[in-house]
Amino acid sequence: MSTQDLFDAQDQFIAEIVAELASSFGIIHRKIYQSYNYKKVEQLSTYEATLCYRHYLMTLNKEHYQPALAARQQATQQET
Repeated sequence: MSTQDLFDAQDQFIAEIVAELASSFGIIHRKIYQSYNYKKVEQLSTYEATLCYRHYLMTLNKEHYQPALAARQQATQQET
């Protein structure tokens, strides 16, 4: 195995790790979603409400629609 092959393998491993951690469905987003999933809509920060709505847009799950819409409306009211 050449030095270039080692660097190529390292680059591939790093890309896979970053994808698992930071992608839209990665560990970071799943943990954030879990942390605000148990809060009432009124308790969500604007950022959390945005993430809630974004999660709905990514999954298009019927069960997530009403909470996501309420969170988005609450966030809009908080910012005005």
